[in-house]
Amino acid sequence: MLLAFSLTPGRQAAWARELQATLQRAGGCIERRAEAYAAAKAMVATLGDRYTEFLTPWQASARACTRACMRLLDD
Repeated sequence: MLLAFSLTPGRQAAWARELQATLQRAGGCIERRAEAYAAAKAMVATLGDRYTEFLTPWQASARACTRACMRLLDD
């Protein structure tokens, strides 16, 4: 799983604490994909940025397909 975004220096420490808390709630290890996706989605939500969201690979693929189709319709 890849989480790609940029944090300001002030948010980096908060993000590290959130990651640690998430792992502690999971007992130190997240083994199932669905649990990892749920944890990542919850963590991204703590950023409070309406433009940032967590997408599963399938959601990202569907969004890419939708954008490609929209470009075709625009041409």
